[in-house]
Amino acid sequence: MAGEETLALPTPDTFPSFPYDPPYAIQLDLMRHLYASIEARKVAILESPTGTGKTLSLLCGAMTWLKDEQGRSKKGQLAALEESLKGDGNEPAWVLKQSLELHRRELEAAEEALQERLEAARRKEEALRRKEKGHVRKKQKLTHKSASDDEDEDVFLPDGGPTEQSDDDYRHLSADVRELLRKYEARDNPAPIAIEIADDEPACTKIFYASRTHTQLSQTISELQKTSFKANTRTVPLGSRKNLCINEELRSKGGDLDEACRELMSGKGDRRCPHMPPAGEETQMLDFRDHILATPRDIEDLVVLGKELNTCPYYGSRKAIAQAELVTLPYNLLLQKNSREVLGIDLTDQVVVIDEAHNLIDTILSIHTVPLSSTTLRASLSQLKIYLAKFRSRFSPKNALHLRRLVLVLTAIDKFCSDRASKSQDNRSTNEEMHGVQEFVSALGSQVQEINLLEVDQYLRESRIARKISGYCDKVAEKEAAKDDAKSKFGPSQRSRGTPPLHAVESFLLALTNPSSDGRIFVSISSPTTATPGAPPVVQLKYQLLNPADHFKDVVSAARSVILAGGTMQPISDFETQLFRYLAEGEMSFFGCGHVIPKSNLKCVV
Repeated sequence: MAGEETLALPTPDTFPSFPYDPPYAIQLDLMRHLYASIEARKVAILESPTGTGKTLSLLCGAMTWLKDEQGRSKKGQLAALEESLKGDGNEPAWVLKQSLELHRRELEAAEEALQERLEAARRKEEALRRKEKGHVRKKQKLTHKSASDDEDEDVFLPDGGPTEQSDDDYRHLSADVRELLRKYEARDNPAPIAIEIADDEPACTKIFYASRTHTQLSQTISELQKTSFKANTRTVPLGSRKNLCINEELRSKGGDLDEACRELMSGKGDRRCPHMPPAGEETQMLDFRDHILATPRDIEDLVVLGKELNTCPYYGSRKAIAQAELVTLPYNLLLQKNSREVLGIDLTDQVVVIDEAHNLIDTILSIHTVPLSSTTLRASLSQLKIYLAKFRSRFSPKNALHLRRLVLVLTAIDKFCSDRASKSQDNRSTNEEMHGVQEFVSALGSQVQEINLLEVDQYLRESRIARKISGYCDKVAEKEAAKDDAKSKFGPSQRSRGTPPLHAVESFLLALTNPSSDGRIFVSISSPTTATPGAPPVVQLKYQLLNPADHFKDVVSAARSVILAGGTMQPISDFETQLFRYLAEGEMSFFGCGHVIPKSNLKCVV
């Protein structure tokens, strides 16, 4: 911190990158307040009415600080090296000078190499477009092989393989024998190939710019194009598969695109997505990364680029995050911890700017509110039991233990729902209830209370068991459908290739690990539809988050600075009490301004 104080950045009086000279006074004040807040590591709430150039001011203020920070970082590295060399005390002055000059040249060479790579990508893209102009692109078809009896069923086992063992399982063996067994298991059950290419690439300080919709983010890129930063800012837009998938055949099938994509990614040869390079071949994805960073783009531009280079924009954009300086993304990808982890987003010491933040509190509450119906729960339980009946003998002790726990929890919740439905039919209870989290868990029984739900959730995520179970049940259901067996034990919910029902259960179980004061469980009971006479009532469970502060605290604690901006941010007290009550005095600032049009220029005509 001492070094940073010595190299502290003074707030500039002018912002040459602003495209309109001179900016209005309120625009200049906003940029200066933003710059100072980032430098002071504060949370800032900025209010600027619609039509005042808010987005442009946010970009110019934040990007000016970023470029100044890059200069400070280089000076800091040289200063640290000089201090280290001086500490030796034995080096002559000319050696010190040469060492500093050499390091400075290395930094410049690394930057020049990056710029040359990006320039080469721009030239290649331009040449590709000239070459393909007037050519008709043929649609690539994805070859599918129908599931067959001889298909390797090991793919449906929990990640880690059928022989995965814990340290306790090896306790009767010597250390040498345990190590030898692990080597054999690693050979026979290799870890799944990572999507992210693990090459050593330097990360950099960046601005994460979030807004509600991709349309608003596209406008952000349009505003960036007006500034002098457009030529030298490495930018990447992030989105979901729904926005970025270019596999038209897969999209045309409907259903859950995320699950269908993951299934293709686990395939080999001609069963793998044609827009993804073969596993282990890095060049194509690295080349696509450079094309993304070469020119600022919005989501639509990224999709076009992906089609031109026949490379998946979804995974390509993830690869570009590390070297990007400006990352644009919608609210949900920033605010959900799981989404950040999936995308590889690390907010540590980065700058977060949230535009249109007037509805941020409602958005956080909505994102972390989790529904679960008794229909989905029973579909999950049914699939889980069928899966266990098939693979029980092939589970490691660890997998068997976690799956027994999962069955126990699901059975207890199912019994809770059945009891509530039965009482409702007998008119012995109301159709709506509210429970605290601990109260609800207690109602599930003593056995569930003894289970650590965080461990269950961690197992579900690490083993990817939801997809394994759903995939196996889909395979069996397809076989039975092919035989036209009218007595199939799989209902429509189990045969559909939608979101695995266990995913909804997983989200609900994770919600049950929150502190009781953070939310409530609402139970509602609806009568069966007339289309299914005699069916039991549907019980709807819903975890409603009431405290958004803890979920947003992860963002605030990691980031260097968090900027909330909007046209109307009042009442500020809502943000202070619901999101930032844990901040010390002086850690949050507020800026508000009127419209750019002077009152003297306004005239009311009746």
